[in-house]
Amino acid sequence: MLVNVRFGPETGIVFFIAWQAVMVIDLAAVFFMDALSVNVGREPHRVAELAAAARRRLLILFLPALALGAALATPLLMIFGSEYAEADNVLRLLLLGLAFRLVVAHELGVRQAVGWGMGFARLQFVSSALVLVVAIVVPVTGGGVAALMPVAIGYVASQVVCAAAVMLFPASRRAEPEVRSA
Repeated sequence: MLVNVRFGPETGIVFFIAWQAVMVIDLAAVFFMDALSVNVGREPHRVAELAAAARRRLLILFLPALALGAALATPLLMIFGSEYAEADNVLRLLLLGLAFRLVVAHELGVRQAVGWGMGFARLQFVSSALVLVVAIVVPVTGGGVAALMPVAIGYVASQVVCAAAVMLFPASRRAEPEVRSA
């Protein structure tokens, strides 16, 4: 919505289509991690091992899909028309940011699995807030799809920051003693 308001409806709708592709994959990754909660509920003493296995499966499944999406960005967007296909590099950048977001999605899954609701909410809030800040502060320069590149770059940067933060301070480091039985 912010991109649409700030950049205008013609540019905003092009971004919306690329953004929707990214959000569908993001939601799928977050839902993919729900299985970790079930596994940790059955075997709470194996949090670190189960989290590592979930991370491996998540990356094996989603990273190739992201690469395929990036490779096919132009023809996929062409389905909507040539003006949408002009946003192929925007979609590629958003998919790159989503690769870093997978680290965050994994961490969200771990935090959910170990019952650290406040840590889950805080991480999700910070991640969302950073993306919103990018959409608010990126200057509107020029027109058309080229103006969206700074927004896409900002999305990548926000996801890199979040991924780095969760790699430095993972829930699994504090998970073992905090696992709550169901």
